[in-house]
Amino acid sequence: MPAAGAGSLGTRSPREETTKLVRVLITSGFRLMAESVAAKLVGVNGMAVSPCCGDFGEVARAILRRPPDLLLLDVYHDRNAALDLAVELRLKLPGLKILILGIGNTRDAVRCVEAACSGFTLVDCSLDELHDAIARVLRGEEVYPDPSRMDPTAPR
Repeated sequence: MPAAGAGSLGTRSPREETTKLVRVLITSGFRLMAESVAAKLVGVNGMAVSPCCGDFGEVARAILRRPPDLLLLDVYHDRNAALDLAVELRLKLPGLKILILGIGNTRDAVRCVEAACSGFTLVDCSLDELHDAIARVLRGEEVYPDPSRMDPTAPR
């Protein structure tokens, strides 16, 4: 029988005992997108990722009841409502880290900055870029991609 801490079932190493699980919530108007991104991020760098879909009012109430460490907020489906939600949450939960997903134009990028979000990703963001952006935000950095990658006339 293996000794406790030597890989036996039901035991944890001292490192696991002190590692804090990072709670990440991803919300999107597209359930498939939220669930797919959540599935790709589960377990990466100690993250527990939950997808959340539905009305932004319901999402806000859930977040206010139990704030995550990081909110990934997809704006592609309804950017105005999503960015309004970001402003509301930052006013009520000033310490909440919010990373906006899917910015495509400079106008919306400016709204992210004005909402005091932790940063944003562009519509053409890769999974590797998302991993990097999340890690940077969790370290307390802001993530603002190169604006030359955006089309200033794009509606999204």
